Amino acid sequence: MPTNHKKFGEAVAILCGDALLTESFNLITKSKSSERNINEAVRILAYYGGYKGMIAGQVEDTLETGKWNRKNKILLGKKLKFIQIQKTAALMVASLKIGAVLAGADKASLKVLEVYGKNAGIAFQIVDDILDLYADKKLLGKEGSDAENDKLTVLSLYGKREAEKKAYEYIRKAKKVLAVFGNKSEIFVHLADHITGRTY
Repeated sequence: MPTNHKKFGEAVAILCGDALLTESFNLITKSKSSERNINEAVRILAYYGGYKGMIAGQVEDTLETGKWNRKNKILLGKKLKFIQIQKTAALMVASLKIGAVLAGADKASLKVLEVYGKNAGIAFQIVDDILDLYADKKLLGKEGSDAENDKLTVLSLYGKREAEKKAYEYIRKAKKVLAVFGNKSEIFVHLADHITGRTY
């Protein structure tokens, strides 16, 4: 199935993105949670979705595309970590915290979910980078483009073996922090395992 911008053009795709983003705020306001929790959920969405979160990560990713190999590896490692945290990890953290806040979770639980989401999100991005180059394109549903576009990824910087090690290490960290939830952590453990086990 073709992506939105391929079928309808970039202008319509951007407008669809704008519509979905604003609709997310609308959906939060319809929650049956308290007004205080709704306000906090809106704040979380605005923070992680804004210039301090996903926008910052996407801008850095865009700026490094095609230019990353001119810099030293230590600096690139820091830039890559920033992109991973601000893009995919920010999205996962926001999703977890919004749901938890609306459900009335306490601050300690929110902190656990933040650490879990950060590590699981980074692992997800690493696996995504690996799949972009090595997965069956029919299963993946898209043509791999990271290498073609000369993007800064964990693969381009460290290679496949090191990338896989990093993904499993981040998942280990994500699952470790869940211990305080006891049996209630089962769904999050399954999600973490799915991240490193997925093929598309």
